[in-house]
Amino acid sequence: MTVSTVSYTHLDVYKRQEHGWTVTAVDVSAVALERAAAHAADSRSGHRVTWLQRNLETWVPEERFDLVSAQFLHSTEMPWQRSHRIAADAVRPGGTLLVVGHHPDGLPPWARHAAGSHDTDSHLGTQRYFTAEQLVAELGIAPPEWSVEVAESREREATGPDGQVAILADAVLRATRLKAAD
Repeated sequence: MTVSTVSYTHLDVYKRQEHGWTVTAVDVSAVALERAAAHAADSRSGHRVTWLQRNLETWVPEERFDLVSAQFLHSTEMPWQRSHRIAADAVRPGGTLLVVGHHPDGLPPWARHAAGSHDTDSHLGTQRYFTAEQLVAELGIAPPEWSVEVAESREREATGPDGQVAILADAVLRATRLKAAD
């Protein structure tokens, strides 16, 4: 059985394609895609990956996927709601949506966005970071169309560029699409 996934993170691509998944990897950056494709070419299953350079604000996938994985999909150029709506819409019935992003209350202290208005892009007038609850509400992830398995904040330890250690928080959502949208 071939299982298909669309991934917005390249580390996830390697894990999936080496386990027999057919992967569609999407990124706005041609450089990121070229680097990821070069790494995948070194593996024996790199042929299972389709690389697409797309504007995640306007891209509409032509197919639906068994797994859509969007990891830390934060942009200074567009509100998070649009790209995550596209991700959710790309999940087929019976498929899984997995989203992990920076929680607005758990950003790294060494990052520029942690020192003040860390959760708002002034030129967009919108939040860049979200909680799992905000993600669920904004995307309408609810019965009868969806079953939510995980919607929570999870902490992790991270090391900054100068060796400093901090506890960060991530917003995590894992949901299964039960039926197609009406």
